[in-house]
Amino acid sequence: MPSNREGLKITEKEWRYIAIFEQLTDVEVLDYLELDDLIVFMVRKGDAGKAVGEGGRKLTDLSQLLGGKRVKVVEHSDDLKEFLVNAMLPANVKEVEITERDGKVTAIVRVPEEEKGKAIGKGGKNLKAVRELLRRHFKVERLVLA
Repeated sequence: MPSNREGLKITEKEWRYIAIFEQLTDVEVLDYLELDDLIVFMVRKGDAGKAVGEGGRKLTDLSQLLGGKRVKVVEHSDDLKEFLVNAMLPANVKEVEITERDGKVTAIVRVPEEEKGKAIGKGGKNLKAVRELLRRHFKVERLVLA
C-alpha cells in the first residue's frame, strides 16, 4: 500500500476507536481519520462490505459505540482512480481525471450535479477526509469536485 504516514501520531483514544472497529467488524484498519463528528476507517480492498454489514447495521452500531459520531468506511485500492471512486461513496463518480503539473498531482472528480451534496458531506467533511487520505496515500496535492 502506498503510504505517507511516517510521523503521524495516533492517540490513545484513536487506538481505542480502531480496536472497537476491528473487534466489531473483524476487519483490519489500514488508516484512521477523525474530523469533528466524522470518523473514517480505511480498510483493505474487498473488506468494505464486511465492515459495513448488512444494511449498514455495523456502521449504526459503531456510531452508537463511538458517541454518536458518523462513521465512513473507505476501501483502499493501489489504483488512484479506483480509490477515489471508493472514497467518494455514497456519491456516484462519473469520471476521474488525474493531471500533473510541475510535479504536483491534481485529481478531478466528476459527480452528477444532484449528488454533489453527498460528495461534499455535512460541513464539507467528506471532501476534507478524501483530500487528507489522498495526500497521505497518493501524494495528491489538490482535489477538485466538478
